[in-house]
Amino acid sequence: LRGTSRRYPADGLKLAAGWAPVGKVTASRVLYRKLWPVSARDAVLLAAEARGPAGEVLRWGASIQHDAAPTDADRVRLEVLASGYLLEAAGPDATRVIMVSLVAPGDAPAFLVNRLAASRTLMVSKIRNLQ
Repeated sequence: LRGTSRRYPADGLKLAAGWAPVGKVTASRVLYRKLWPVSARDAVLLAAEARGPAGEVLRWGASIQHDAAPTDADRVRLEVLASGYLLEAAGPDATRVIMVSLVAPGDAPAFLVNRLAASRTLMVSKIRNLQ
């Protein structure tokens, strides 16, 4: 998992009526560069995707422990409690994006956590500009 991901069958996912898994469940290690004043970080995530009855797309994930991704002395392991997004039609030419990210910040100062949270929200603007 060092900077890669592995795929697992989605057979065991329990979804609400009308929802169906898309692809396989993935386990990935995500590496983050050092951002002053905190050290480099990483996260090991289990993620899945599903499609709803009206074509909605839901992708979600959370931290896991994985034997192929032991902790690294040079990085702080982030704990992602829940993260994901929902894409749903909001009209003939519009899509509603709902994002959630709940991460235990560890030793990161509050100003940095707030700045990063705001930058994640700006990612929606980038998606909006894709044509």
